[in-house]
This record gives sequence, structure tokens and C-alpha cells, in this order.
Amino acid sequence: SQMTSGPLPRLVGRDLDEKQVERCCTNFEACGLDVSDIRIGDARQPNELADVTDGSADAVLCDMPCGEIYKASADAASYDALLAMAARVLKLGGRCVLLSTRRTLLAGSTTAGPWRLVAAWSVGRGEGNLRESQ
Repeated sequence: SQMTSGPLPRLVGRDLDEKQVERCCTNFEACGLDVSDIRIGDARQPNELADVTDGSADAVLCDMPCGEIYKASADAASYDALLAMAARVLKLGGRCVLLSTRRTLLAGSTTAGPWRLVAAWSVGRGEGNLRESQ
């Protein structure tokens, strides 16, 4: 069943991993949401979200690259590119939720721009695994 009343929000999603895109679509479809603009892609690329109008998004949710598998993408340039995209598409007063185990890298990337920390939680995968990804 649909979780919202009124017009449905536009969901725009990109991920490099086909399985993650499938999981995302399955979850949002179960909520009655339109997943037609969730697909494989790299949001760090400048033209990947060119069809999203500046200042049109109420929220951005991003699971930032981190950990062993995505170590090569978990760098300041990638984080800065993703945050620049978020700053471009967010409405004034919009919310940006970023997930990363790279706390130091994320903190460094959010010092520039319109960002204000509202909350931060330590997270990890597996019991006792709360250390920062290297």
C-alpha cells in the first residue's frame, strides 16, 4: 500500500551494483512508490543526474562508498562530487542523509558547502565492528 498521501515523491536513484538497484526497487515498490528513475549509474559523474532540476529535491539519501569493496571510490574527490550533486539538487531547507563508515573522510567533505550536522551515529557491520573503514 502507498505510504504517502497526495502526490508521490519523485525518486531518483543510482548505484553501480545491479543487485543493490534491484533491492532498492523492490523495497520502494512495496511502499507503492514509483521506481522508474532508479537505475544503474554513477551519481559522481556530472551528467548522470542532469535531468534532475536544481533545487527540486526535498531530500537526498546516499550510501557513500566505503569499506573494502569500494575502497578505491572512498576518497575525498568522490565524496566531494556526491556532496556537490546533493547541494545542487536539494531545495532550500532540504535534508541530506549520508551513510558511511568513513567518519573522518565524511566530516572533512562536509566542512565546505551548506552542510550542518544534525545527528551522527556510529555504525558497523557485524558485532564489534564499529571501527572506521580504512
